[in-house]
Amino acid sequence: MKNKKLLLWLIPVAVLIAAVVTCLLVFGVGTKNWQNILASVLEKTENFDGANKVGLNLIDLDNNKVPELLMTMPEKDGNYITKIFSVKDKEYVVNMVASYEDYLFEYLYNVKEDAYKWYAVTKDSKKVYEVNVGEEETVKETDLNYENDVVVVKKVEEKVEYEVNSKKDVWDTLEKSYAKNDTLVTDEVKEEVENTKMLSSIDKIDDSKPLVYTVKSVKSDVYANVTGQTLHNYYEYPAININNEDIIAINKDIAKNNQYDDMDIETGFFGEIEVITYDYYVNGNILSVVLLQGGNDSTWNTIYNIDLKTGKEIAVNDLLKDVDLTDVNAKIKEYAINMMEKTGKDLNLKEYWGDQYDTELANIKKKLDETLASPELVFRNADNDLILRVEFEVFGGQYTCTKMVEVNLTKNSDITEVKFEDYVQRGPNTQNK
Repeated sequence: MKNKKLLLWLIPVAVLIAAVVTCLLVFGVGTKNWQNILASVLEKTENFDGANKVGLNLIDLDNNKVPELLMTMPEKDGNYITKIFSVKDKEYVVNMVASYEDYLFEYLYNVKEDAYKWYAVTKDSKKVYEVNVGEEETVKETDLNYENDVVVVKKVEEKVEYEVNSKKDVWDTLEKSYAKNDTLVTDEVKEEVENTKMLSSIDKIDDSKPLVYTVKSVKSDVYANVTGQTLHNYYEYPAININNEDIIAINKDIAKNNQYDDMDIETGFFGEIEVITYDYYVNGNILSVVLLQGGNDSTWNTIYNIDLKTGKEIAVNDLLKDVDLTDVNAKIKEYAINMMEKTGKDLNLKEYWGDQYDTELANIKKKLDETLASPELVFRNADNDLILRVEFEVFGGQYTCTKMVEVNLTKNSDITEVKFEDYVQRGPNTQNK
């Protein structure tokens, strides 16, 4: 009876031992795990092709839970060389990638395939290539547009530098730099992916153009020396590329207020305008389009905030619903009145106008109060910060000029003046996109 009980106890032990042995054989745990296999790459001088220094990365390119070792060689015959060492049958195999442009390996969300994958992306042209580890054509060009068809989850820009002849052990550093693919997809990434899906599903007026694009761009030298510098003034206005009646109406309004006829363009006559330009920002479902005009010491804005889910314009009150502007308005009022009084004093208007000066000063102060009570210029910038801009009049020119200031409400920043001259210097086709 005792021998029978002993036999029954030994059976599960034997099964456990067999399972462990199987794991060792199948998964290579022990002397043949992937760490040891890939570390052995660095022990063989023939893998370096005579290079003295290489850059190393560990990346799970094929998403099979076992990373590949990437070895980037110095330029060779005008090419960029990357060797990809992967584990196969408890040994390593190598694929060679050669390119006339340097690659970055990036973990991207592919909107078209609804999938996360590693891709090779050229540094300058931003062409996106598939990476097929173990296949004859290791990298294959795709039709993916880097700006519109992907979400960047992770860029591998930092390489672990390895001096071949130093024999310095870099493997620990290399392993610490390795991150599993599933850890790269954070909640922030998932949110950005959902927003990208939304953007890709928008019904565009013209599928060949981005969400916001320049309708017409004109360069002129009429006011080239106004700011004391030789500058080319420019005039460019946008259209919002959404096939929606409300948006089409906004586009007509933008064109009406910013376009010029052929005669104006031919003669370079744009009145006193020195610059017309725009920026646009996308934050979640909010598209903010910020138009700017400036000239003759005046700066103006027109701002549109669009809900991308509905195609409707977002009311300023909705953007400011949780914001108390009491202190901000007080600071802006103090700033603006100081500027009003300074410009009046600099022009000696009290002396020339007499009592009329006090009347005019009271008028522009009253307009400022009305503006602060009903803000119109609000948007979210590239950092998703809520920005308030305020226009007000000061004395200058033939009578008054329009100045503009802004406050970053998210960061409780100081008041700064927005000057059209800064946009003239920025130059055309450089929107903050």
